[in-house]
Amino acid sequence: MKDGQTIIAEIGATIASTLEISDVMSTIARQVGEAFGVYSCDIHRYDADDDLLTYLAFWDLELDRGDGPWVCESHHQVSEQAAGEPFHPDVRPSFLPTVRDGEIVEVHRDDPDLAPTEASEMDRWSEKSTLDAPLQFDGRIIGVLGLVETRSCRRFTDDERELFSQVAVLAAIAIHNADLFGQLDQQNRSFQSLLGASRALTSTVGLDETLQVMARSAAEALKVPGCAIYEFIQPDDALIPRTSFGHVVLEPENIPIARSERSGDRWALERREIILERVADESVPQTVRSAMLAVGELTHLHVPLVFGGRTLGTLVLVETSGEREFSSYELELARGLGEHAAAALHAGRAYQAMQLEALTDGLTGLFNYRHLRNRLKEETARYRRYRTPFSLLMLDVDDFKQFNDQFGHQAGDEALVLIARVLQETLRTDIDVVCRYGGEEFAVLLPNTALVAQEDAREPAAAASNKAHRGSLENLRTEAAPAIAERLRAAVEELGRDAVTPLRPQAVTISIGVSCTTADSLTPDELVAAADKALYLAKRLGKNRVETYRPSDAHTQEARPA
Repeated sequence: MKDGQTIIAEIGATIASTLEISDVMSTIARQVGEAFGVYSCDIHRYDADDDLLTYLAFWDLELDRGDGPWVCESHHQVSEQAAGEPFHPDVRPSFLPTVRDGEIVEVHRDDPDLAPTEASEMDRWSEKSTLDAPLQFDGRIIGVLGLVETRSCRRFTDDERELFSQVAVLAAIAIHNADLFGQLDQQNRSFQSLLGASRALTSTVGLDETLQVMARSAAEALKVPGCAIYEFIQPDDALIPRTSFGHVVLEPENIPIARSERSGDRWALERREIILERVADESVPQTVRSAMLAVGELTHLHVPLVFGGRTLGTLVLVETSGEREFSSYELELARGLGEHAAAALHAGRAYQAMQLEALTDGLTGLFNYRHLRNRLKEETARYRRYRTPFSLLMLDVDDFKQFNDQFGHQAGDEALVLIARVLQETLRTDIDVVCRYGGEEFAVLLPNTALVAQEDAREPAAAASNKAHRGSLENLRTEAAPAIAERLRAAVEELGRDAVTPLRPQAVTISIGVSCTTADSLTPDELVAAADKALYLAKRLGKNRVETYRPSDAHTQEARPA
């Protein structure tokens, strides 16, 4: 079975890649079924008003033989349900707690208290075990996600059940997103431009690309020379320019703009209404009017991007030829395009959050081992091409087991969080890569950082014949890796000493091993091994110290003092 983060990331990518319900549901059914290693996976829609379930999609092993999405030789072979016929949940008693009370229900054919009707249905489909989870969105149960095993009575572990509940949340989001798309498609069937934009959106994967297509489609559909999309960051009460098309003077991307500075966007977000601004309107503030005139923009149409009751940003249509009025038809079209853009932003945020979760440590918030491996490969490739050195620090908390045994695991976790904060605050933001390697061990990747200070590196650089090599050395970080390691060690020691209390009199310290790229043969694994050797020496020589692995140490299998 795949690990949970991989499963969640794959399903998140499916949700972000399309809004067509048949495509996304069949793909999710396959991904979940294969991930959990079961015979089949079913997805039902639930209509609470009519108390009816309807099959949306299912996958089973028979499908791998090319039988098609609804034709199987065994499980579901003669089911009208598979053809989309609604059925009451009381057909299977195990469905009732799921759709009524939102419970995850696991059933086995050999359960001694199995209801006769349930046993009959399981025998009908040769089922040995089933696991069903509710698909809930906004407090409503909108479907059921089910796993079926026909080969043995499988007992799912607690971890598997927990992961299954998380997957069900994503499947519910996918159904809701697809429903919104379907409703919008039905409402605006006559709007050919909207449908064209919809097809363009569902054919792209990345959020940036999707928003670019959205801005272009909106401008072309409403026949305006420009369009911009802004994302609303609620904690900062600010808007961030995401993309633009055509004649729009866009502020620098990813630079927050106070919402108060853009009156049209502010009103659109607060009122959740489309706001029309023309330079001659008395309601337009003088500062906004002057800014519009300065770039030749005479009309702005601000469309709020709202999804699931949350305001996510604005879509701004720009007219430069005059002070334009928009018809009700055009306003409805703009609203529909805004709903598409809001759905794209929502899906993109969810996917980015899942990607971040897959690469970060839950306790400290630092990057995890997987991210470190990826970055080591990138930096190694960069070194081999440009000879740009980089260094690796391996850090270990001294006597951490003893600390845990004496003061408790909560105190141990607090110490790890404290060290993580020191590392983040001491190193370069968005350049150095700080990771929790595992347990009480941390790793720090220092790009463009050598074992010697920049001034010491310039002399050999001047003698080098390779210009690219000279350039990379001349741009080295001034501070050498061992000095940075010593600074980190001292910072942790100082903060650890300040954190001493009568109940916790033992200070927290760390030992650090340092290694650096030196030759083409040095792989990421070799770099980690070298730093580990230096770390081991630091531990052996008394702890709370820094040791450095140097190329000549490869012959002695030892590290040298920093």
